Amino acid sequence: MVKFHLLHIVALPLTQAIRLFLTNDEGWDDSNIRTLYNDLSATTSHELILCAPEIESSQTRRPFPMFNTGDEELSEDEWSDRDDDSSSSGDEGSVFDKDEKSHENDWSPLNNKARVDLHREHWPYGFNVSDFHLNYAPFPPYITVGEGLELLPPWLYRERDGEEEVYPDLLVVGPKIGSSLGNDWRYDRAIIAVQMAAEEISRPSIFFAGATGVRVTFRSDDQQLWSKIYAELAKKIISTIAQGGAPYLPEHTHLHVNFPHVTEERCNDASQFKFILTSHSDVPDSDVPDNRPIPDPRSCKEQSFPYEQDVVKRLDGCYVSMSLVTMEIPSFQRLGPSETAKQEIIRRLDPIVSCLPDM
Repeated sequence: MVKFHLLHIVALPLTQAIRLFLTNDEGWDDSNIRTLYNDLSATTSHELILCAPEIESSQTRRPFPMFNTGDEELSEDEWSDRDDDSSSSGDEGSVFDKDEKSHENDWSPLNNKARVDLHREHWPYGFNVSDFHLNYAPFPPYITVGEGLELLPPWLYRERDGEEEVYPDLLVVGPKIGSSLGNDWRYDRAIIAVQMAAEEISRPSIFFAGATGVRVTFRSDDQQLWSKIYAELAKKIISTIAQGGAPYLPEHTHLHVNFPHVTEERCNDASQFKFILTSHSDVPDSDVPDNRPIPDPRSCKEQSFPYEQDVVKRLDGCYVSMSLVTMEIPSFQRLGPSETAKQEIIRRLDPIVSCLPDM
């Protein structure tokens, strides 16, 4: 399949392909994460793994895996229905179809049982039989992410010379349904799980949240407007970060991104949005230290980053807030990044960052 980068409104020049690990708190088939996955898969050369809870983690019922261990035989019908997800076309993205010229357009699980069984040996939970890069587990995010990072990267990512341990280059959460401003992140299990995992494997992470949306199962023939726009915006940020090469974010930092409301009347096209570097908290008595002060060439008249609440809620435009944060483990206290890290994120995101106009 030919990939047309230039047809996308927010497309950037061809970027370096990196390994991405996508997860969320809403479930693997949520419209937001699957739209982002499909957009990245269709228009970039990044290596992708999506691994998320089977259902919204607040509804996760089973503390331990419940799946067929291989000791019992399944009937052909049971085997066919078990991991199938009809939302995927099934003609691309398989780990066995790395060469674009060799896609099997009539891909049928029943004709490729050995392939599915081989993937199940590496990932014994659930997955899409048409695309082995789409995986889920019957656990909350912290278990799902841990299992996913341990089992899937060595199996699904391409090998790199001299690599001893296989990990993603960048961990991505969301886009979450609903904004995540100030201390809201404390209530999102996916972001905590990913930030802990990212610190453990020394990788950066990005957390995306969108003000508009409800939990909707992804359907390729009926995509939600907010999911499509948030996916385009998230892809633009990811591509900008990847373009600069490793290290993709300053050490021990995470990028916290909020998208504003999307409606049929306003903020309904990705080209309308501006990206603003922001500070994470403005709560005076918060245990999140004020991290505003910094000379900022992109903040117009102000010599500091505006607060994310003051950016994403403005109604005179469509503004995306991007806050660089550091999390202390195990206290789960978010701190402002160092002066060096702030200067690095200004440089890294310079191709897309705008200054916030006066009210």
